[in-house]
Amino acid sequence: PKGVGPMEIGDRVRVEIEGIGQLENTVISRLSQAKTKQD
Repeated sequence: PKGVGPMEIGDRVRVEIEGIGQLENTVISRLSQAKTKQD
């Protein structure tokens, strides 16, 4: 469908549940994620 495609590094994903709140995350690379886990 139009507007659907793979996520890219830096994209932001937001999920909202009405009346509860929202969660937003930024897509990072696997390499960045691995470094974060070691910190």
